[in-house]
Amino acid sequence: MSQDRAEREAPYLLAASRKPTGPTATGRCLYCDEIVADDQRWCDTACRDGWVRESRLRGGVR
Repeated sequence: MSQDRAEREAPYLLAASRKPTGPTATGRCLYCDEIVADDQRWCDTACRDGWVRESRLRGGVR
């Protein structure tokens, strides 16, 4: 990869590396269905941890 190309692509690669992995935010807590901000997936850490625990039991999250 040329130096110019690397410099042009660097901001895009950095932005892509900061995106959260996993389920998409829906505006509702993915565990208890409470309304949350559009960019949130869970309403608090307890719901997040419960969702992760149950997903692991179902074989979805490692």
